[in-house]
Amino acid sequence: MSIDGEIIGNFNKSGDQPDAIGGSPLSRPQFVKENEWAILGKNGVLAFDFEGQFTKAAKPDFPVTLSMTISNANILHFMDEEKALVYYLGRDGKNTFYVNPESSQLEIIDLNTGDFTAALPIPKDSKFKNPDKIHSVMTATPVMEISDGKLYLAFKNEPKLWIYDLNNLDEPLEQIDINFDQFIEKEGVNPKEVEQDNVAFSSKDFTYAAINKILAHDDQVLLQYTKGLTDAEFEEITESTKDQMEIFSRIFEKNKNHYCILSTTGKVHPIIMPDKAGAVEFWDKEGNLWVGYNQEEELDCEVLYKCVLKEEK
Repeated sequence: MSIDGEIIGNFNKSGDQPDAIGGSPLSRPQFVKENEWAILGKNGVLAFDFEGQFTKAAKPDFPVTLSMTISNANILHFMDEEKALVYYLGRDGKNTFYVNPESSQLEIIDLNTGDFTAALPIPKDSKFKNPDKIHSVMTATPVMEISDGKLYLAFKNEPKLWIYDLNNLDEPLEQIDINFDQFIEKEGVNPKEVEQDNVAFSSKDFTYAAINKILAHDDQVLLQYTKGLTDAEFEEITESTKDQMEIFSRIFEKNKNHYCILSTTGKVHPIIMPDKAGAVEFWDKEGNLWVGYNQEEELDCEVLYKCVLKEEK
């Protein structure tokens, strides 16, 4: 799409053709360089030019057993024009719905060689590191951002942020404990009490708090998150209707997204969004926030607002 909103090209890279990504995309497409873009699918990371012609790929040497993504979360991030970080499940070969505390969480892909390399163990202070209380991929999915040579990393249902030097993903430079006014966490389970290869979830699983997006600019960090619902709020919903679709709809309506700027001390500075504003899509190099339109009102076009942050007086 051009700067004027003109659609330049449409591409379909699913299906069985040699340049297919496999099924549907697992993350948003990303620019590799000025005339090339890439997308993550079950078949790997595949790059294309602006005419949709395949240019190069990196494909995993292990079966991708399960991949779950967060809506609007970017799990494909380029470190430079050849290498990127991606979130993939399956390297440990356990084919499990629960996260292995000893497994790596990300893969470094090299579009030049086509290789995948395991990277980034779970941080030692993360609750997901505890082998006695394991968590499903629904709560442990990583959320990340790359900016100015640093990786900003969180896990969906944990109020912590880790900052890494891209040249050393074994140990974080910094850990920030986030002081949300409310962030409802799901308890881990005893690994002996669950069938780890059984994929199972309920409407209750969508009532927990979640970090859904990280954006960074000039060492400032913006978070998109939900606070979660209390047990009483969930019971109020389930007692008012037995229709499962209606239950999910009411959960998502009540457990809505919030935005904040995070300080280095963990303090949360809420961002007050205009009524017509939807999701914050990206933060450009000039410091402008690009915000989508409130999707409750259907339009025959896609709308983005160019915004700046202002301190409330």
